[in-house]
Amino acid sequence: MTRTKRQSAARFKLPGARRIAIAAALAVAGYFVLADTVANVLIKATPTLASVVAPWNAKVKARALEQEYTLLGSGSNVAVGAAQARLALRGDPTATEALNVLGLQAQLENDIEKTHNIFAYSLRLSRRELPARLWAIEEAVNRGDINAALQNFDTALRTSRTAGDLLFPTLTRALAEPRIRQQVLTLLRRDPIWAPDFIRFASASQLNPTGTLQLIVEGRADDLPVAPEDRRALVDALVFESSFDEAWRYYSSYRNGVRRNASRDQDFSARIANATVFDWILSEFAWSEQEAERSRLAFDIPPTTVELLARQYSVLPAGRYTLRGAGRATATDRLETPYWSLTCRDGRELAQINLPFGTEDPQSFASDLVVPEDCPIQALELHSRAVEDIGGVSGIVEQIAIEPQGGRQ
Repeated sequence: MTRTKRQSAARFKLPGARRIAIAAALAVAGYFVLADTVANVLIKATPTLASVVAPWNAKVKARALEQEYTLLGSGSNVAVGAAQARLALRGDPTATEALNVLGLQAQLENDIEKTHNIFAYSLRLSRRELPARLWAIEEAVNRGDINAALQNFDTALRTSRTAGDLLFPTLTRALAEPRIRQQVLTLLRRDPIWAPDFIRFASASQLNPTGTLQLIVEGRADDLPVAPEDRRALVDALVFESSFDEAWRYYSSYRNGVRRNASRDQDFSARIANATVFDWILSEFAWSEQEAERSRLAFDIPPTTVELLARQYSVLPAGRYTLRGAGRATATDRLETPYWSLTCRDGRELAQINLPFGTEDPQSFASDLVVPEDCPIQALELHSRAVEDIGGVSGIVEQIAIEPQGGRQ
């Protein structure tokens, strides 16, 4: 390093408090500028979504300045930082960190031309400066060039480790707009390094499950990097936001042999690493086991424990069904034996049936039920009851299934 550059670096090593203050101001301003940018993109197509992303859009600059003063007590720290930055640039005109501080100050002062000159120069020096890249996004949006804005999103995500924290939520929400979704898909077709992380975030975040599903479906021919855990997260997110039909269609598109009007995996033989709510979810007191080349559910519950042992959601169409199964429990009283139930999401119980007890061999059981029109999703669950016996309750379920009556398929 030359003597001049060493001096420049030394000048720009601000005291700890000042450096922290400037970093905080950069973060605050960057957050509001980014939100304003996204709102400007979205408001052309969907004002409602834009208001969700940045409800303060009309006064974003004033809010950024207000936040900066609230956090720092006054603008003096930014002014001191800007003075230090100018000193650094005199010694080293390529000090992009100093340019970022000056760009921040220009933004807070609403000096558009100065901001443009500073950040444009910063980008000529380095593609990796996130504050300057966020400014480039805003510039593209102001020109109405969504493609250029997304290209800058891409560059930021390729060159900054922290860009995903800022931009992934924005991109995920923006997937609700078809025009933006298609351009995001165009970026993903190039297989950027950030694609798997973005798919994982969008699938699991619950910010926009429907838009994420549309992106994945529309990009199916492009072999997007959708991992099994991403599929699981997206199905569960769709159910969480009550998009039951969409959740089932996506689930059935990759889980072979499933029927909407019946439960699944009646003998607990499936070994699914990334189980969704439409698969069996077991508690710590229950497990699937092999016995004489047959699969079954086994459970062992400590005394006084009330536990949800197993659950599987279904989206059965309205109609008549039969809940049937076979199993046994070690309980000695009907009030202590575990039981199966089928309930609607609002808590209405459609069926309840106890496991057989007081027998060494599994016994069959069955119950007829009706799924009403206003019950779009149902939970099939095995519950335990509290027992005082020191040995608790154990048992097995060899089979459990819901089937439509009348041979409907």
